[in-house]
Amino acid sequence: MEHICYGPKMKYVFNKNTLQFAIFKIGSHEDFQNIHPTSAGFLYFYNYQNQYGEKQIGVECFGESISLNLKFDEEDSKKITFLLKED
Repeated sequence: MEHICYGPKMKYVFNKNTLQFAIFKIGSHEDFQNIHPTSAGFLYFYNYQNQYGEKQIGVECFGESISLNLKFDEEDSKKITFLLKED
């Protein structure tokens, strides 16, 4: 699905086992090793409407962290978007 992304390209790390993640602009992926990431890379934000017509924020993950030797996972975008959802 094509998304209209906005804002700066951000970095992220994600642990699929604990669902902990960090999104950051400045610094190194290595600064967040305490999360014990299972994947890492970059992301952009985008807006979408849920099934009730409410605006939501989603993320599109891509790339890799050379310093951590980790790539993004295809499921990262869906999982992080779900974790960012407002109740």
